[in-house]
Amino acid sequence: MDLHRLRIFLAAADELSFRRAAVLMGAGQPVVSRQVAALEDELGVILFERKSTGARLTEAGRVFLADARRIVADVDRAREVVTSVAHGRAGRLRLAICEDATTPTFASILTAFREHCPKTDLDLFELPSAMQPAALRRGEIDVGLLLPPVQDHELQLDSLWRDEWLVAIPSSHRLADLEIVPLGALAGEDFVTAHPQFGPGCHAQSEAMFCAEGIKLRIVARAFRRLTMAILV
Repeated sequence: MDLHRLRIFLAAADELSFRRAAVLMGAGQPVVSRQVAALEDELGVILFERKSTGARLTEAGRVFLADARRIVADVDRAREVVTSVAHGRAGRLRLAICEDATTPTFASILTAFREHCPKTDLDLFELPSAMQPAALRRGEIDVGLLLPPVQDHELQLDSLWRDEWLVAIPSSHRLADLEIVPLGALAGEDFVTAHPQFGPGCHAQSEAMFCAEGIKLRIVARAFRRLTMAILV
């Protein structure tokens, strides 16, 4: 059933005049007459009694009017919902985030998201970077926040923000009072780092950074969570 034809029928039913309905719909009166006649042929009933002074709904027309309003309203509501979902203003977003991305920057992004998309339900999953590509391919999440590198050319990757590196050291360490620690000053130190299989991003980035300075990391322990790393430090 043609939606535009239903709208013309509703306009004619509200105005009880094909002429006024034509003005309302921005069409010629013959167009309204043809569309109403085509709808009557499709339904096999007479919807209007045509008179020189206007038009009047038949009993079948009055019964059909309620259904036509509901159909048009449902379609309009469905269009509004799907548009809102497509633009992120409604629906549900399944977001995975690795621990290294849970920074103040992410907190501000969450705040802005709530302000701009208050009708969108957010399902947040704490998932290591290494596990997010497979979760995306399986359709378990919609988007993931992780640390590069990502060896998966089928995924769309966008850089969102960059953070500075921090070094965690005991308060009694010789470098503890420095505001900025040169990489060269860390040569020969014992390091606690992440497990590569759980989060290649942080591990690979730190190794590459030190390698560029000609420093080989002396790793004495590995951990999954930052809190565990801090305790080991």
